[in-house]
Amino acid sequence: MAIQRHANNYDEAKVPHFYGAPNQRGFSVHASRRTGGGAGLATPVSVNPFTQMAANDTIEVLSSSVADTTQAITIEGITSTGLRRSEVLTLNGTTAVISVNTYSYFERAFLSAAAVGTVTIQRTTGPTLMTTITIGQLSTYITHFFFINSDGNARGAVTYWDAILRTAAEDLNAELRYYPDAASCRAAAMATGFVLWDSIQTANAMRLNGKQRLFHCPKSNQPGTNHQGGYVAVVAADVGGSDALFDVSLEGFLEE
Repeated sequence: MAIQRHANNYDEAKVPHFYGAPNQRGFSVHASRRTGGGAGLATPVSVNPFTQMAANDTIEVLSSSVADTTQAITIEGITSTGLRRSEVLTLNGTTAVISVNTYSYFERAFLSAAAVGTVTIQRTTGPTLMTTITIGQLSTYITHFFFINSDGNARGAVTYWDAILRTAAEDLNAELRYYPDAASCRAAAMATGFVLWDSIQTANAMRLNGKQRLFHCPKSNQPGTNHQGGYVAVVAADVGGSDALFDVSLEGFLEE
């Protein structure tokens, strides 16, 4: 069962600039998830199940309700040319609407207003499900970020993250991972190729306030091996083999 915690996926007004630099765009991502059995370290924490696109493709969006024809949905990701791009599509009920851009990696999507039905976001080829925005939600709520700007450069930092366990007597393992090569964001590759920036573990306990980490000196990344820059994600799992509820947050900035 997925639990929604925050109204917005990226609260850019919360962290608009760091250290006074006008070219730094802040990002703040939050998600809650209930999971168990040790799963979760292969994908970033997200409110709804998420699978990164396995190859370059266009993206389709559609609703489970024919009534959803007025909502705008913004898609943001990294295009096949290695640039950060976003575009706005208008839902057409249960008929798929296809993006103009071809993407290598999907980052987020958000609605202008709540949908009547569940909104599906998928690769055009197949089509192949990536994630959903369920009824009452406005965004995809995925705790990851690509340090790639509109010029294809890769500079940025994580300044804060946390993981809060909400279930008593469980064991949570949360990791903040940085991938120098953005291509490692694809599910098959996330188990390798990363630098472990930080981790939070709770042992057979319930944390009400969480164990928070603040990076006073940002950890700047370097361009990846495929020129498309780096990628950061929070992954987490209940290693006790049961069913735990937890929240995670990820904040930082991208230089543009």
